[in-house]
Order: sequence, then C-alpha cells, then structure tokens
Amino acid sequence: MAMLESEFHEFLEELVEVPYRIAIPTYNRPEILVNKTLSYLDRCIVDRHNIDVFVEDTEQLQKYLATCGGEYPELNYIITHTQGICEKRNFIRHYYAMENYNRYTFCLDDDIDTVMRKDKTEETDLGDFIIRGFLECDNVGATLFGISPLHNEFFLRDNISYNLNYIIGAFFGFVSEKGVMPYMTDMEHYEDFDFSLAHYFKDKKLVRFNHLGLKTKYFEPTGGITYQMGGLEARQKYMDENAEYMREKWGDVVKITKNKWGTGLKLNHLHRFKKKDTEK
Repeated sequence: MAMLESEFHEFLEELVEVPYRIAIPTYNRPEILVNKTLSYLDRCIVDRHNIDVFVEDTEQLQKYLATCGGEYPELNYIITHTQGICEKRNFIRHYYAMENYNRYTFCLDDDIDTVMRKDKTEETDLGDFIIRGFLECDNVGATLFGISPLHNEFFLRDNISYNLNYIIGAFFGFVSEKGVMPYMTDMEHYEDFDFSLAHYFKDKKLVRFNHLGLKTKYFEPTGGITYQMGGLEARQKYMDENAEYMREKWGDVVKITKNKWGTGLKLNHLHRFKKKDTEK
C-alpha cells in the first residue's frame, strides 16, 4: 500500500534530529566529484563534516586531496583497499556496521547532477528528506529507502511505496545494526538490484519516495566503474553475465530485459508475501 506524500508530511509534525553520515564511493575522478555531487550537496546546504569519501588507496587519496582539499577541507576520507563498485559498496556497509558504527547512512555516487521533484524543480531540502527517509524506515520496519531512478515527471508519482521496487545504488539510505554483519553482494554489476532484493526479502518491504527522481549520467566512461571494468564493451559483458546470475539467484521476481545500453533487469513490483510469511 502506498502512502501519499501529503499524508507523510502530516505524519511528521516536526523533524527530529537523526545522526546520519553521507557516504560517497569514488574512483579516479575528483573533478567530477567536485563539479557534480559535492556541488549538489552544497546547494542543499549539507554539513560537509558529515561526508565520508571512500577511495581505493593512498595514491587515489592524494589525487582527491590535491583537487578537493583546498575547497573542501572538511571532508573525511576512508581508504578501502578494494577494487570495483561491488567490493566498495560491501566495504561501506561493513564499515558502518562493524568498524565505525553509524545506524543511518546515506550513499551517493560521485556524479549526481541533481534530484528533481515531480513539479520539475530541484530538491534542495536534502537533509530533511534524508531524515524523513530514515524515520519512515524505522516507522515501518524497513532498512533501505530510495527514490525513482528516472527524473522525467511523467514517471514520478506523489506517493511513497513499500512493495518490491528497484532502489537505485546511486542515491539511497540504509540502516545498520551494530555488530550485525550486513548483507554482502557478490554482483559486480546490478549490485543495487541485489541489495534491493536482499532488503525486501529480509524486511518484507522497501521504502521508495516516488515524487523524486535522480538526474545523473549513466555509463560515464571517465573513471568510475566503467573505467575499472576495462571500458563500455567489457562492462556490457559483465551485465549479460550478471543478469543471468541474478535470474538464477532470485527466481521469477527478476526479469531480463533489453535497453539502449544492452541487457537490463526489471523487478516484479506486483510480488506479494503470503500472510504467514509477513507474520514471521
């Protein structure tokens, strides 16, 4: 059942303080980080002291400090000693649950242009939105929330849904339990689909705010995951292989599709749990 956005505003008479961290995984593109995601966070007046930037090694750290250090001295950097987005996202989840505990973490990619509302305006109340997202997760017993992966107003809806939906890995919040090992994906591609399904089957729900849509450039060839995979052609091969594996792993809630980038996935948003399953 979906909640109207107006109903959620009434549910929250006033926002309470929620101590969250912002996590940004990135590789070899500090200029993009500054010009895109950090620029958007500045427009949202997000406290820079709350931002953790996850880089691969000391060489990468020096590149980011050289580019970002002067303008953004408040950022906190964590070296992951990982390769690829799969290992980096797993590291982030493990870090906040097992190493430096923080219950609420909001994760963004390094190349976010903006977040658009259904009325075609930019969402700049990001801090309030993040708090609302975590409060709603706690209210309904969910541990993952996000927004629509599409920013075209035609696809946006004025509601919050709790059924099986794709929570895009470029912009999402997750709740950690202290000392409890989080779910670790084994997907180098479609890891966000994998996380969406894992949280959905664990919690019996996901939280998605459908009045907001993400604007970003997918399959950016400069730096990032496409660069690490050896280029677009190599990444498309990973997509084909991982799509088949996702279908084997999760069954008929996953459908393999084709899009302009090659192979894609679609989740069965009509899936419902049997009553006996929701009572567990």
